Amino acid sequence: MAPNLPIVFSAVDKSMLNQFVHSENHSRNNLIGVSPETPSVILAINLLRKLRPHAKIFFIPYRKESMSKQMIKNLEIAQSYFVQKGCTVSLCSFTGKEPSKKIFDMIKKSDAVVIPEGGTMNADRNIILDFCAKVKIPVHADGSGAIARGAVFTLTSRLEAMASIKTDKIIALTKEAKHPSQLQNTVMTKMKKTIYSHKNAQRIGVPLQPGNYRHIFDACIENNTLIPMFGHFNDKESFITYCQNKSLSLSE
Repeated sequence: MAPNLPIVFSAVDKSMLNQFVHSENHSRNNLIGVSPETPSVILAINLLRKLRPHAKIFFIPYRKESMSKQMIKNLEIAQSYFVQKGCTVSLCSFTGKEPSKKIFDMIKKSDAVVIPEGGTMNADRNIILDFCAKVKIPVHADGSGAIARGAVFTLTSRLEAMASIKTDKIIALTKEAKHPSQLQNTVMTKMKKTIYSHKNAQRIGVPLQPGNYRHIFDACIENNTLIPMFGHFNDKESFITYCQNKSLSLSE
């Protein structure tokens, strides 16, 4: 590939961005693009607690080579957060062709399972999902294939928002003849949150009605205090109003 050929990327995790460009504001090379925030499992676990109110033991399996340091750090933050809520969040990595026997043994001892976004290959995810369905343990996992297998899924990075911004960058590089070094990379923060379930498994997901947005908000509040990732909304009504408008994101 020609070293000076402009390349526009999308969905490169924020924690991985500095492996591709000099900084968020200055690429200093031929790369430019859009990065979502590193996925958090706090919302995922809160959703599972809504589905299974008595759940106390949560298990997060992941493929070791699929996880960045920041992604693992976020899992550890979730561990500390839920200890304060009287819950246990166990982590276990695996390597090899498929999840190990230890993974399945730990699943059977858990109340619910979270497969971290980007933390496994699709084949791993499907094996774990099928096992969870067999032993009737709720699981949170991303992707339409996961939803079709009965998983629930909360989404933090809206694909249409990233696609729209990526398109703007392509126009700047082509029609406006700009160089990537003249543009800024975009890190998506404070994105709209949506939730999918087996009830709409035929689709990747649909925007929810106001009642559903309230359900999401309620899953993210403890003792009248919002959990960190929702801290930029002052109250439930401001969150619902935001979800109902047509903007792609609260900010970039």
